[in-house]
Amino acid sequence: MKKALIVPVIVVATPIAVLADGIFLPSYKEEISFLNTPGANMIAMGMAFDGDHYWSCDGGGFKGIRLSEYDSDGTWLADYEPGFDPRSIFTADNTSPVYVRPYPTNTILVQTTAGVFADHVTLTGENLDPQSSVVFHTDGSGSFIAMEGGTVDTWNPDGSHAGSTALVDFGSMFGEGDYPANRGIASAAGYYLTYSSGFLSAWDAGGVRVGTTELIAGGTSPSSHFSFSYANDMVFVVDDLQVSWHGYFIPFCEGDVNGDGIVDPLDSGFVLARFGCEFPGDGLNCLAADANGDGIVDPLDSGFVLARFGPCP
Repeated sequence: MKKALIVPVIVVATPIAVLADGIFLPSYKEEISFLNTPGANMIAMGMAFDGDHYWSCDGGGFKGIRLSEYDSDGTWLADYEPGFDPRSIFTADNTSPVYVRPYPTNTILVQTTAGVFADHVTLTGENLDPQSSVVFHTDGSGSFIAMEGGTVDTWNPDGSHAGSTALVDFGSMFGEGDYPANRGIASAAGYYLTYSSGFLSAWDAGGVRVGTTELIAGGTSPSSHFSFSYANDMVFVVDDLQVSWHGYFIPFCEGDVNGDGIVDPLDSGFVLARFGCEFPGDGLNCLAADANGDGIVDPLDSGFVLARFGPCP
């Protein structure tokens, strides 16, 4: 039976030691953090970036403030009352416009002016859980994806259903099978991403888990799980008390420090420009430039990148 209401209860798995798997380092620190909107009144439902501004949404009701705008540094600018109850907010390739999936419909909305939305497309041909987040897949197809309980459904850009993918062994780690972690999805570099209890997992097109990592100080509350999203090439979650948003820059292949899907001279330049960069991030993506993860940006990182020149797998 589908859940009709947000229930602020989650079974949180006891933290366990985790070895880095595949494409990730064992853990990542935040690259950026900024205060949540002062108008937030329910449950954070995600973050998006349109190339100039961040946008967050707030779920749990149709009335009141449901949309907030921040500048590129995370400074709050404005709140809006668009009249819907969102479950996800997203853009395509960090460019305008902003899209929202509202509860409990299958219709994706598009922002036409700040705080004003219109119907964009209706997802058909397969049941969409009313609580599931919807985002664009980053495989170049322009398709929409949503996940419920370890099954990822895909819809074509015109809204027609394109198929389903089962995430192999989803639910076996981190309490990821528990609500609301089991209804959230993001996408980066063509991977499906899921989040639970401070841990991020990446899955390939066949549904095989290809990486796990800990997001240091990643939230574990229901709000943190609802807020899980990918914006401005970073994984975002809100903290347990919804005071601050935290963004984690995570290269999805070794050496691709600028996250463009290929390891090339641009990555070398990225590292060289940040030699001696101090931690935590000072706005120059220090953590990303530390390609080998040893805590300092130096010639060893340059060598790490150079040894991996070529397209990401």
